[in-house]
Amino acid sequence: MKTYQIIKFIFYILLGTLILLFNNQLLEYVPFLVGSIMILYGLEDTIVKIFLRKFKEDITKSVDNLLIIMLGIIMFFLYKPEHFVPACIIWATWSILREEWEIKEKAIEQSNSLVIAIINVVESIVLIVFSILLIFNPTEHHAHVHIILLGIELML
Repeated sequence: MKTYQIIKFIFYILLGTLILLFNNQLLEYVPFLVGSIMILYGLEDTIVKIFLRKFKEDITKSVDNLLIIMLGIIMFFLYKPEHFVPACIIWATWSILREEWEIKEKAIEQSNSLVIAIINVVESIVLIVFSILLIFNPTEHHAHVHIILLGIELML
């Protein structure tokens, strides 16, 4: 499992760096980029749960992962310019749901330090606010900010 964690760490650092370096060029490929990340995110957690034999124990999270995979697949079909708004709304909704899980899991249950818990909650609240802005105003500007935040989040 340690090799898996190292490979995952290197992959996320490289992916986050590439997103930050090419954020302007990636704007038109938001559905492919976010869709593939959603699929990878859902598959990774599902596969790990299967190998650890915890798929049935945490059935709610398993169903959430399957939903994320399906939404990621839908994102692939939203590649036309006229589908930019629905793609942004799906992306922002996924971000809000992911941050809600982050607050519950990392900030509240896994944090041994009050300072780290507060930092995690503040980070999640900032991302939720940006996601809400993206839902209500799905413009290229907000999507561009979201791409940059995605790159930073993958690296962290």
